Amino acid sequence: MLPNVSEYYKPATMQEALRLLRRRGVPTVPLAGGTHLLTRRDPGVQALVDLSGLGLNYIRQGADNLEIGAMTTLQSLATSPVLTDVAGGLLATAAHCTATRTIRNMATIGGSVVSSGPATDIVVALLVLDASIRTATGKRFRLHDYLQNGRLQRQRHVFVEVQVPLTTVTWRSAFCRVARLPSDEAIVNVAVALRYENGLCQDVHLAAGGVGTVPVRLPVAEGLLLGTPLTQADIERAISLQQNTVEPLSDIHGSAEYRRAMLAVLLRRAVQQCVDGRQG
Repeated sequence: MLPNVSEYYKPATMQEALRLLRRRGVPTVPLAGGTHLLTRRDPGVQALVDLSGLGLNYIRQGADNLEIGAMTTLQSLATSPVLTDVAGGLLATAAHCTATRTIRNMATIGGSVVSSGPATDIVVALLVLDASIRTATGKRFRLHDYLQNGRLQRQRHVFVEVQVPLTTVTWRSAFCRVARLPSDEAIVNVAVALRYENGLCQDVHLAAGGVGTVPVRLPVAEGLLLGTPLTQADIERAISLQQNTVEPLSDIHGSAEYRRAMLAVLLRRAVQQCVDGRQG
């Protein structure tokens, strides 16, 4: 936990929250679910600003996007009837795969995105749905671009909403992961969302976690699968060439070679599930 925190605030408006977070001379961080702060060791942080009173816990359909408030918990995502029909329940599935129910009841989608690790399940799923984030100041970033900024840069933006374009919510999807235990963080995970009509792949988005410092899209495989009938040969060629572009790091959970091999296994499984019309 943060050892030197001496101030706690729970603002009722976003304007007040931003004022507190932007004070000079008082290092301050926002508090969402708090699960990531439990493992953070930063003696310089002196104040916390609790965002739970700002009305950012919601899942709703807008004119062009599915809108998810940044303070929505992962357990709410896992059990939401609204998300059951979104890309075959992809977001609900990914949220349910995260940790234990106790953690999911605390962890928020906002905290998961801002503090994303290499294989954060919900972030991998959001990437294939072409999600964007909207900040408190009205700026909008594609999630893929936002993740490339690095964690310190991400923490400079207070974002209030995740937006998923309605154009992707009817696509077929699949989510696959490998972990030491089901409740552990994934060693490698993969999400696929695609539109398969008239025997051809009309659109396809692929993402993976555990093969870099943050979850990433897989553009090489996407380009090779687009417009094909998704035969076994099509899938194998795309996987083989995509494998050569990733540079996973070795750690105590898995070597780079293992992660690269599991990427192929999970991609193959996920794409085939979509071709067969199965969701998961």
